Amino acid sequence: MQPVRAKLKDICIKISDRNHTTPNYVSDGIPIISPTNFFGINNIDFANAKKISFEDHQLNKQKTDVRNGDLLLSRIGTIGLVRYIDFDIEFSILHSIVQIRPDNNIISGKYLYFVLKSPLIQKQFIGGIQSISVPDLGIKKIQNITVPVPPLSEQKRIVEILERVEKLKEKRSNLKSSFQLIQKSIFVKIFGDPNSPTERFNHEKIKNLLTLVNGRAFKSEEWSDNGYRIIRIQNLNNKNAPYNHFAGDISEKNFVNAGDLLLSWSGTPGTSFGAFFWTGEKAVLNQHIFNVKFNYELINPYFLRTFLNLKLSELIHKAHGGVGLQHITKAELNKIKILLPPIRLQREFESIIKKYEIISFKIQELENYNERLSNSIIQKTFS
Repeated sequence: MQPVRAKLKDICIKISDRNHTTPNYVSDGIPIISPTNFFGINNIDFANAKKISFEDHQLNKQKTDVRNGDLLLSRIGTIGLVRYIDFDIEFSILHSIVQIRPDNNIISGKYLYFVLKSPLIQKQFIGGIQSISVPDLGIKKIQNITVPVPPLSEQKRIVEILERVEKLKEKRSNLKSSFQLIQKSIFVKIFGDPNSPTERFNHEKIKNLLTLVNGRAFKSEEWSDNGYRIIRIQNLNNKNAPYNHFAGDISEKNFVNAGDLLLSWSGTPGTSFGAFFWTGEKAVLNQHIFNVKFNYELINPYFLRTFLNLKLSELIHKAHGGVGLQHITKAELNKIKILLPPIRLQREFESIIKKYEIISFKIQELENYNERLSNSIIQKTFS
């Protein structure tokens, strides 16, 4: 028997966002959260959140009074990040986040959390994006998202299974974070801190060493069910994120091949910026990502990827844009100076890092398995 399918607006008490004016920030007050403050699997960083006055917070609560049991969904810039609120803390949200309050007589909040994170629903989010330059998922689109609604007893059973899977994912995520810290410490030990330039090695501006090839701005009407995968920022951060496809003619410069180094330069700090190796099949590159071209005789790709990721704090500091969604301009990026140690030393660093990446790859395989397991459970609720 197929479960009932319902639109969010029919199974939720509230789906709302804050007014779209820029807040007046204060040094001491109530935290106001943007997708920038989302981290981990279901965490929110309150310690580094900006603050507003108590009076402004009370005004915000007239539209968005977030409470225990609600869900938050990112809707501008980085689309589709979901957080389930299982604590009692006073805070406001920016308009780049939507507050969702499920009707617990119909649907469990934790069940809805897992459903909204699934590829089946994420595809609906992608299909509802209203803008190409700054992705924007409108409130009405969110209200009309269709989700499966099995009986509450079945929802409870699904949640119990997926919570166990998520705990495993969190442990593996912590392991990956540990490997990243190890990688950083190895880099600093060999080359020094890239944010505190050393006199041991030469330095050169990015513009003199790298060619940054930006991706193409694909319009939603150009998406298809076949053709080349379109690499978006979500696909760099999450190997299981759904892809759009493109089957038309495209410039050779917009193609990406396995081994290419990609640098995402726009989005939400903490979730979007960073350097990644593309490990998939031949694909095409979306805007807001650079394909980084360079001379392999001068720069080792593993060295360069690590260097760029360690410079993220500087990149984000230079970023422009509205609250939540930011970007770094090509001109500013080109001014950053890169260390140029001997290529022999860079290759030694690669050989060390690869040993850790073998373990990291195995962890990623386990994560992919867990993700497929979660998705198959959600898929069964649709059929």
